[in-house]
Amino acid sequence: SPSSSSSGGEFDLCSVVQQCATSCYGETPNFLLEIPSAIHHTSSLIPTQLHATHPHNSLLEIASQVLTHELLHPQIREQGGAYDAHMATYDNSMLMFSSYRDPSPLSTLRTINQLQDSIQANPFTDAQVAEAKLRVFAAIDAPLSPNQIGRYKFIGGVTEEERLTNRQTLLNATPQEVQDVLLQYLDDALILNSIAGPKIDALDESTDWHTVVLKEAQMAPIE
Repeated sequence: SPSSSSSGGEFDLCSVVQQCATSCYGETPNFLLEIPSAIHHTSSLIPTQLHATHPHNSLLEIASQVLTHELLHPQIREQGGAYDAHMATYDNSMLMFSSYRDPSPLSTLRTINQLQDSIQANPFTDAQVAEAKLRVFAAIDAPLSPNQIGRYKFIGGVTEEERLTNRQTLLNATPQEVQDVLLQYLDDALILNSIAGPKIDALDESTDWHTVVLKEAQMAPIE
């Protein structure tokens, strides 16, 4: 997730958004996190609450690669000027869309919140999904250390048999299946939007945003 270095350590935007969402539950799901930084970072979270072995996780991994390279990079990075933009599955419990060092944070969030329409207008193709699978397989087929094997089995609760089943789901996935599952989570989803960075004057009068001011001393690592 996007982070901003400070004398206090690494600033984990995704973790802060989760904390803000918990403390301000029932209020707006949009947060402006004012931090001592000259540039903005954005994060949008969609809860999924899936177990690590749920087949939707595998399809969402593919979808994240397609969206990152076919939509988010061209629109947010190349056109919008952000240093980076991507989608990822986060801790098997949510989808995360984020941008890093973003000069147009409000435009980025509009792009993310309009993803459903963009996907329906430009359906996933065989070539896009095939390329996405290659990226996913490059990660999951890398040799596992004993520590990683232990984490899969004892922390993630994933057996070797289940890991292989997930791999087969990835292998068999079609563009329509990947797109349908992604749209299922985007449809009427509760999206937690956040911007971290300096004050944005355009949001001063907005009732749709909750402002949280973080001083540099508060930006220590969040566990």
